[in-house]
This record gives sequence, C-alpha cells and structure tokens, in this order.
Amino acid sequence: MTRVARRLALLALVLLCLGWAQGALAAGNVRCTSSNAVLDLPDATISTNTQVGDPLGPPVQATVTVTCTGLPYDNSTFGQTVTVQAGNLYTRDTANDPPTGGGIMFKTSRAGVSLKVTASPIQASDNSCLRCGPGQTPGWEPATITYPASSTSFTITGQLIKTGTITAGTVNANSTVMQFYYYIYGITASSGAISTLSTNSAVLSSASCALNGGDDNTFTVTLPTISTSALRGTGSVAGLTPFNLSYQCSSGSKLTMTMASATVFNAANGVLSSSSSCSGTTPAGNVGVQVLQSPTTPMPFTTTGQSLGNSPNGTLTIPYYAQYYQTGTNVTAGPVCATATFTMTYK
Repeated sequence: MTRVARRLALLALVLLCLGWAQGALAAGNVRCTSSNAVLDLPDATISTNTQVGDPLGPPVQATVTVTCTGLPYDNSTFGQTVTVQAGNLYTRDTANDPPTGGGIMFKTSRAGVSLKVTASPIQASDNSCLRCGPGQTPGWEPATITYPASSTSFTITGQLIKTGTITAGTVNANSTVMQFYYYIYGITASSGAISTLSTNSAVLSSASCALNGGDDNTFTVTLPTISTSALRGTGSVAGLTPFNLSYQCSSGSKLTMTMASATVFNAANGVLSSSSSCSGTTPAGNVGVQVLQSPTTPMPFTTTGQSLGNSPNGTLTIPYYAQYYQTGTNVTAGPVCATATFTMTYK
C-alpha cells in the first residue's frame, strides 16, 4: 500500500508540472502592439516677466493605444487582464520632480527648461516598486485590458516649464521620453518595449515687436490743409486726423508706449512746436501739432507712458489722432511739421 501511494503522488506531481507548462505555452499566444507617439511641442516666446514655474507655450497631448490578441489566457482567475507599463524613463529633473499636481518632470537639452509630463486617466509617476516600471524600475501602469476587451487608450500631456534662467534657442527633440510594455499578472514578466513616446524640437524666442508698414521704423501722418481762420485763439484746434500704429509683437508681451520729442511745446497736452526747418521754408507761426490717444485725450510726453496691456497673438493696432494746435496769439500761414519718437517697451 505504501509503495502504490508513492507512485500516485509522483504521478500527480508530474501532471501538475505538465499543466503549468501548457499554461505557459498559452500565455505566449497573447501579443500586444502599439504605435509610437510624439509630443509635438510648440515654439514659445520668452519674455522678461516669465517667472520660474511658468509654462512656455500651451500643453500638447499624444494618445497611446495598445491592442492585444490571444485573450483570454485561460478560464482561471489569472490570464484575463493585460497590464500596460510605462518605463525606461528619460533623465528626470530631480530638483523639480515631481511637479505640483503630480506627473513627472524631465530634463531637456536646454538649461532652465524642463518637460512636465502628466497622464490620464491614471496620473504619470516615476516610482520604483514591484509593479511600477518593468523589472521594478521607475514608472507606472497607465492602463489595463480585461477580456472581452482587446484594446485600451490613454493620454499623455507634455508642456515645457521654466525652471531657471533661460536663453533663446532650440529645445532639441528627445527620441525616447519613455517606452511602453505589458505583462499578465501571475503569468508573464514584462514584455519587451512595444512603443515609444518622444518629443519634437521646439524653438524658444525672446519677446520682440516690429512696426508694420513703416520704412526704417518711421511713420508719416499727413494733416489736411486748413485756413488760418480755423484757429480762433490760443489752445484752439483744427484738422483732427486719425492714424494707427500697427505692430507685430510676441504674444503675451506686456506693452507700454511712450512718446518723446526735441520740440515739445506742452508735455502734458501732447503738443509739439513746428520745426523751424519744416520743408525748407518758413513754418506757420504760433501753430503746433497735438497728438492724442482718443479724439479728446492728449498723448502726454512723459516717461510713464501709455500702458497697452498684453499683446495679442498677431497684429497689434493702436489708434491715435493728430491735429493743429494754436500755440500763440497771432497765427501766420505756412507749413506745419513736427517729429515725435514713439517707443514701444515690451517685456
């Protein structure tokens, strides 16, 4: 009896081993694939009021889809679910990782600029644990596929962040931000990498403004011809003429306009005296030019200037007006001309 019992136990052990071997073979029939994804980072502008922690350009997203064939592995508790892993992470910015709100902060090719990566529906992280990245390396599990489903998708969001002093230039493409793997809990180890997340190159430029429609940054306003009788006393005005200054500025730049001249007659009221060499002839007497921000509001000649707020994404058009201004008692006929320098300050 004892000898027979030993044979039965040995036979059961052999059958158990054969059953496990068949299961391992079936697990090999599960195959998951995914396409490479790219975070298409936009070019951005660096202005002097960009603070550490501020974003450089808007966030961009990439969708990763994983599709599996061969599920279910078997009808037991194991083999019904495939778990996706994100790992083989690029070098992290340890001084700023993890970022506020979660995610991963990666270094870039440019000092003072880091790449913030977040994910949905499961937040990105770079923990090191048994079931984080492959082989217990830093990473996280962004998604699962449970039979009868055969695919899943998740979203990766990337954004450049200022983390220190920046100079204008290119943030070079990163060919591998992370890679994606999969495993079946209790059945298989992590697979080889099935796809990659990378970035493109982005150009960081310093904030700038340029005058539209002007040669060598000059702009001419022509006032109408009027009679001396149109001006009826000191401080009277005539010939109101609208004009626009049009600039192309970096989006979001904080703008201020100031005006200066060597021939200021009245700084507070924006009045300029007519040049003595106007058109090479004797200018009109006791007549100047007044510059205004609106039909009734003078543009003052002060160092404070006119605050214009933040520049839009595209052309910035600023309306102004100019008119004749009587500066003394007796007006005499002649040409009137004056020059002012408009200075656009942006930061």
